[in-house]
Amino acid sequence: MAPGGLRERNKRDKHDRIVAAARRLFRRQGFERTTTQQVAAEAGIGAGTLFLYARTKEDLLVMVFLLELSRVVDDSFETLDGAAPLLDQLLHLYDAVSRHHARNLALGRPFAKELMFVHEARRPAMRAFMAGWMRRIAEVIERARQHGEIDAGADARLLATSTFAQFFFRLQSWLGGYITRARLEAELRDALRLTLAGATLHRRPGRRNRSKTTKR
Repeated sequence: MAPGGLRERNKRDKHDRIVAAARRLFRRQGFERTTTQQVAAEAGIGAGTLFLYARTKEDLLVMVFLLELSRVVDDSFETLDGAAPLLDQLLHLYDAVSRHHARNLALGRPFAKELMFVHEARRPAMRAFMAGWMRRIAEVIERARQHGEIDAGADARLLATSTFAQFFFRLQSWLGGYITRARLEAELRDALRLTLAGATLHRRPGRRNRSKTTKR
């Protein structure tokens, strides 16, 4: 193997060991009780080497959660019923994430807290993940638009970000302890139904299209 290829392989190996070690410790003893020194020891590397991959414990949390959430999101799209109504499809995609958080509250709660203040070194990875997620949701909405379920003029990308905003606000509220998960699910269904209704209002029979009024 060429020296450059070997270096990249070693870097990837250390990255994977670090993420695996952080995941084990976070789950075993919680985020607050885990230290970066413990993660380095668990991964079999020095603290200085760990610093090259993650400057803080919060960086480690983002690394762990992005990996896990990527898998959850991939699985949610693989199990999506494309023939279901758009509302049910969106609920399926978002429910997969909330169910994952419910199984991993020890990680979900600190992640929700840190997400708004991600270190600049982690922002490109976060932006790339979110852009990919929104693109895939927009594709689901676009298929529904092409099938006539929502208005032909609806902006799939804008609807994707709007529905995600409805979900994320309630996810943060639940993880922060302000609402129950049952309330999250009930409110999200109603909020998404209302959001999607806005994309079909001027398609309802008997409703005047105000953009085409005639002068008297």
